Amino acid sequence: MGDVQKVSPNLLTAVHSTEASPAERAKAQYALMERVEDERFTKPVPRFLTLLPFGGDDDEITDRIASAILVADDADAAQSEQGTTAGKELVGKVVTVWDLRVFDGDKPGGWGAFLLLDVTVGDDEVHKAVNTGAKQAVTRLANAWAKGELPITGTFAEIEGTGKRGNVAITFVAEPAL
Repeated sequence: MGDVQKVSPNLLTAVHSTEASPAERAKAQYALMERVEDERFTKPVPRFLTLLPFGGDDDEITDRIASAILVADDADAAQSEQGTTAGKELVGKVVTVWDLRVFDGDKPGGWGAFLLLDVTVGDDEVHKAVNTGAKQAVTRLANAWAKGELPITGTFAEIEGTGKRGNVAITFVAEPAL
C-alpha cells in the first residue's frame, strides 16, 4: 500500500494542470486511484478519498444542517426530516452541493468510504444531508471540490447501460455554466 503522508493534496488538481504532460497526468491519476491504508478508514481506500475533508462526530456540516431546525417554521417536522437521504433518491432533481465530507463506510463492494453532502434541493433553501458512495458521483464531486467549484448545481443521474445485475450506477452531472 502507498504512503499517504508523502502525497500532496495538490495531486487532486495535478491531473487537470495545463502545465503537466499527459504522462504526468496519467501518473497522478494512477496515484489517486491507488488503494492506501489510512487510520481514518477501516480498509484501504483510493488515495483521492484521503485528500478530501474528513467528517467526524463533531463536524460542521452536520452542525449546519441541524441548525436548520432553529429557523424552521415547523421545528418538529424539520427535525424528523433531518436524516440523510441517499443520492440515488434524488435522481433527476436539481440539487446544489454546498460542501462535502468523506466518512468511513462499510458497504460491501464499495470503496470503504462515502461522501456526506450538504445540499439544497431545487429552490428550497433548507439544507439537507445527502450521502453517496456511488463511485462516479463521488469522483465527480471530489473533482469539483478539488477545483474549488463548490457550491455546484446539477443532478444525480442514472448511467445508461448499467444495472444489468440490478444495481444501476449513479453519477452527478453539473449544470452547464450560463
